[in-house]
Amino acid sequence: MKFLADENFPITSVKILRKFKWNVEYIGETFKGGKDIFILEKAVKENLIILTLDRDYGELIFKFKFRPPPAVVYFRLDFVMPEDPAILLIQKVNKENLLLVPFFTVIENHSTRQRKLF
Repeated sequence: MKFLADENFPITSVKILRKFKWNVEYIGETFKGGKDIFILEKAVKENLIILTLDRDYGELIFKFKFRPPPAVVYFRLDFVMPEDPAILLIQKVNKENLLLVPFFTVIENHSTRQRKLF
């Protein structure tokens, strides 16, 4: 799996995922200031899973009918530490066998919801 972390996704979490050998491109490093539509189109074109703290991707996909990427993981957390998104994601994928594709996944502090993209 290849991931595209939105600029609002904590860089600390990106570094943790990379440390665990996850393939993560960080928009803050490659296309700083990239708009959501650009990021969505890039993810579709390059078959990348979006990691974000931004709910706008759900609106773009479900309300405005933009073509979805393979998956979106939206973190809706009351977290204090910037490593929390990475820790939760690793736990859910590796320990709980959460499938990300083809879903729009909402990860909250104590729950996870998914809606099929295709």
